[in-house]
Amino acid sequence: MPELFKKLFTIDEARNVSKVIKDMVGGLKNVSDSELHGYLEKKISEYLPEKSHDEVSSAIDEMMSTLQRNNDNLKELDEAKKQGINRDAWFAEKTKSVLENVSREAAVRFYEDCSEVLQQANETIYNAVISGKEPDKNMIVDVEHYEVKDVPETSGEKWDEKSWNDYKLTDLAMGVGKQAANSAIMEAAITTGTAIVEKIAAGEDIDVGEIVEKAVVTGTDTGVKSAVSGALYIASENSMIRCLPKGTPVSVFANIAFTAVENIKIAFKVATGKMTATEGLSRAGDITVSALAGMAGEAISKGVKTAASLVFGPVAAVVTGFVSSTVSALASKPVSEAVTEGVKTVARAAANVVKTAGKAIVSAGRAVVNGIKSAGKKLLTRLFG
Repeated sequence: MPELFKKLFTIDEARNVSKVIKDMVGGLKNVSDSELHGYLEKKISEYLPEKSHDEVSSAIDEMMSTLQRNNDNLKELDEAKKQGINRDAWFAEKTKSVLENVSREAAVRFYEDCSEVLQQANETIYNAVISGKEPDKNMIVDVEHYEVKDVPETSGEKWDEKSWNDYKLTDLAMGVGKQAANSAIMEAAITTGTAIVEKIAAGEDIDVGEIVEKAVVTGTDTGVKSAVSGALYIASENSMIRCLPKGTPVSVFANIAFTAVENIKIAFKVATGKMTATEGLSRAGDITVSALAGMAGEAISKGVKTAASLVFGPVAAVVTGFVSSTVSALASKPVSEAVTEGVKTVARAAANVVKTAGKAIVSAGRAVVNGIKSAGKKLLTRLFG
């Protein structure tokens, strides 16, 4: 929403960050994937001369490894769906496999923290979107709700500690996966910034259309995602963007870049008839769940609340929408216009979902949070007494 956008991201901030993004993406024209790390080191060091070579190199390593992990997760999820495994079940098994070598307590805490962050973000966006305007009944998307259940009563079956714990962890994880997918709809509902980017980009001509179009049309996007991650890192460290303050975890920039570029692809497919708005929102859920699954390993050593609060919620929605618009504006006019129309179509569909089903989503999410806290407490009591 415009007011939320203004609170989180000013026109001046948008203008300054846009210049960095355009510079970083613009320099990719003759850079191969094997040269990408060196290119990013050179550009970031120019903007952040106070950073040592090791600091810059380490930041780039983390950004690129996060992007690779997210890309791999999205491919894994796609393969799982082809085999009939739904998104929530994939998320549960993926995160459990990542967390299997840590304590059950750490695993429970991960799901609790994710659930609370997602719920707070969803409620904030819901409150920002709701208005008295009647939604378009033709664009309402069915939204499933998930409630954390207690252990089923199964006559004749013995539930030992391991089977009980495995059941509950799966249950907790599936609840979080559902929340994450719903957060993608919430974020899409406040996709803004297109008009601002159009103003900022007016009169500027940067010849990187081919690079951006390859990312949008063919999926060759490693360079663009990496360059955007670097640009956000520069903007944060130079205090150019208040909602991503200096010291923000480096992986946050990669997660936002990953989501932004994937959202451009969705918008283009929706605009060109290769995907419906409903399918676009479902795909946005896949992207969000893939990114959250990637945070499980990181959460073990660094915690998840700070990073998740910036990757899922109002800040992410505003910055991701802005980045998507900025990057797509660098493409040829037909591609750029198609992306803009696709973004608007998906945003309208998402807004209608929020207006018609948002209250139920928030209520279901609250039940998930409470259920996870209750189930987690029982699980930890069984484990530790």
